[in-house]
Amino acid sequence: MKRLRIFVDANVLFSACNPGSRINQTLTQCVANHEVVTCAVAIDETFRNLTRKRPIWLPAFAIFQSVIQIIPENGSLLELGLPEVDGILLGAAVSARCDIFVTGDHHHFGLLFGQTITGVRVLTPRAFAIELSR
Repeated sequence: MKRLRIFVDANVLFSACNPGSRINQTLTQCVANHEVVTCAVAIDETFRNLTRKRPIWLPAFAIFQSVIQIIPENGSLLELGLPEVDGILLGAAVSARCDIFVTGDHHHFGLLFGQTITGVRVLTPRAFAIELSR
């Protein structure tokens, strides 16, 4: 399989910090075989949510933070009707020429799942894990 550039959203990173979870295994595999990126907005949101909801998962977050590349946010894709923060995240993935944007946010990204937006495919964590296993 080709080496992919994969953007992970805050909710994916949050869930991946649960040791032993499937998404933890998937993201660990991705880090070993692909280039995994995110941006400061997603890192900050993940840290806030982990601190508030699952502080016991913070050690896993520190490990992921050390191996995931932080890319700059370069504007927004508001013409897609996304909330500003979500537009910034997808915009960062597009600007960084990612192959895949992985998010579990069905509310805001649901209509975009499976679509390619300016070269970036938007996938759920499950769809992404299935694709990786092929």
